[in-house]
Amino acid sequence: MAPHLESNWEHYIQHVKFWRTEVKRSLGEMISNLEIVSSGNGKPTIFGLAAAPGDSSFNQILMHAEICLDDLPLNSDDLMEERPILELKPMFDFAAKIQPQTPSKDPSTDDQQQSKLPSELALHYERLRGQLSSGVVSYERHAENGAFLICTFTQLFVYKNNIRSQIAQWLPPQSFLMNASFCKITSDFVAFISGNQLFIDRNGIRVFKSDNSLPNTSNGVPSFITQEEFERYDGYWWSPTRVEILYERVDESQVGQIVPGGCGGESMRYPLAGTKNAISMPRICCLVNCEDEENCSFDDLGLDNNLNEFVPWMEYIVRMGWTSKGNENLNYCGCRLLSGLTSHLMTNQIRNKTRIGEMFTRAGVCYYINSCFDLD
Repeated sequence: MAPHLESNWEHYIQHVKFWRTEVKRSLGEMISNLEIVSSGNGKPTIFGLAAAPGDSSFNQILMHAEICLDDLPLNSDDLMEERPILELKPMFDFAAKIQPQTPSKDPSTDDQQQSKLPSELALHYERLRGQLSSGVVSYERHAENGAFLICTFTQLFVYKNNIRSQIAQWLPPQSFLMNASFCKITSDFVAFISGNQLFIDRNGIRVFKSDNSLPNTSNGVPSFITQEEFERYDGYWWSPTRVEILYERVDESQVGQIVPGGCGGESMRYPLAGTKNAISMPRICCLVNCEDEENCSFDDLGLDNNLNEFVPWMEYIVRMGWTSKGNENLNYCGCRLLSGLTSHLMTNQIRNKTRIGEMFTRAGVCYYINSCFDLD
């Protein structure tokens, strides 16, 4: 629609109005966490986080819009006004439920805002190179039943069967949370991290809390090096076929402390070159007496020996997760271990927390190590 020498004054006016609208749209609030899902009526729906139109508070909410593929013109030369407009609308009205969040969106006070957050949360977003936002910070749609999990810095909401409910209200006041996710096979269970510990909620009832009695130890949160150097920001993983979680326990007792920026700041544990790194161990929590909703619990299982006893040269757990062979009784947990010299390859299998199998070591072959765990 660029103007040319044969354009009259009316064409110039249309040109200016068109591009003024386009520029306004381009400078509007950004949309993040985009996801396209095929709905029941066959029309794809786009979901994302953005501020509602006209909201001066800039609080993020969950937005959605249906993509009308049938209305799209086939000719790419068609005029823009003939194309359907994709209009994002709020998915739920959570404004009355969501508490004012810290920080606000004023960029001039970023340093002050970040200082109000616990170091666990501030460092997490810093390592993600992400931007702190008010309102909804993440969401998840359950693949089985379409339920939605809505997460702010301090609140969790579940929306399913046209019913909205707030969960994890048993947390102490002023608690912050992050990395919330549904169980893969049921939306009744929600896991999240708060205070460097792993929690599981079942329909508003706390059914699991990791052991927080160990000093300088976190559960469900990857170590600093793992996040910063290997870009792994998750510290727990739901089983694809059972109500079980594989999670990482990190002991930083041997890691030295520094004060970023000099005196006056908050100290943090940082492994300087040539010093000790954090020690990571895989653990699994398994659901027991699942029929009793209020009194169900989880067994918290660990290895009988540290991984370093099996693999003395192990330095980092680079990746962890689950594999499945199509049978819920044949799930394996896998982790890739990295040595400091990056020169060893080992395959071993652990059953019932006891090592069995053989270890094969070669020099100069591969620095990724595979370990499998079968806790059936």
